[in-house]
Amino acid sequence: MQTKKGKATRRAAKRANQTHVKIKAARADCAKGMRLYVLAGRPTKADFVNEYGPKGPTMT
Repeated sequence: MQTKKGKATRRAAKRANQTHVKIKAARADCAKGMRLYVLAGRPTKADFVNEYGPKGPTMT
């Protein structure tokens, strides 16, 4: 029979590993987004007009 303390530490370790994996995945997603942002560059006024119409630049 196992003690409560042993079960609790195993559960805590398992949760910590799951959290660590989620954090790594989130960091990877953020890095990917930043790479795409840098690749795309700053949008021009014409890009805003094409996307949002003539009042696009005034909305930002």
